[in-house]
Amino acid sequence: MVLSVDPDLDEESVAHRFAGAFLMPASILWAEIGKHRQTVTIGELFYLKPFFGVSVQALAYRCKDLEIINATTFQNLFAEFAKAGWRSPPYKEPHPVPNEKPCRFERLCFRAIAEGAINISKAAELLGITVQELKTKMEQPPSKDA
Repeated sequence: MVLSVDPDLDEESVAHRFAGAFLMPASILWAEIGKHRQTVTIGELFYLKPFFGVSVQALAYRCKDLEIINATTFQNLFAEFAKAGWRSPPYKEPHPVPNEKPCRFERLCFRAIAEGAINISKAAELLGITVQELKTKMEQPPSKDA
């Protein structure tokens, strides 16, 4: 829907490259891992996995696309991924990235209260919670799973 793909290109491959560029911007990945590497360890990829919120396989692909690693290093990594069972269903890598919980609307409600644009009972109504629950949320940092 966002991309107009040349008919000579594979749409799915283009979509994956777009997603990789969107989720792992070159400048940030280069700052975290370097511009050119002889190899990248699986441990490094797992360290970066929660930072970018993607799989280690997606990280390896992006490193290849940006020429941080060469094709041989990429193939070696994917051989290790296959040996570990991450390349076949159910595609379960260790340390799954937790699902994100959207919180922008909640933060906008907090801001509207702080700026006097709405009162706390209206914000509670918008958020579908009680005024007491909202007061508690506003007074404490979110829990780790939130």
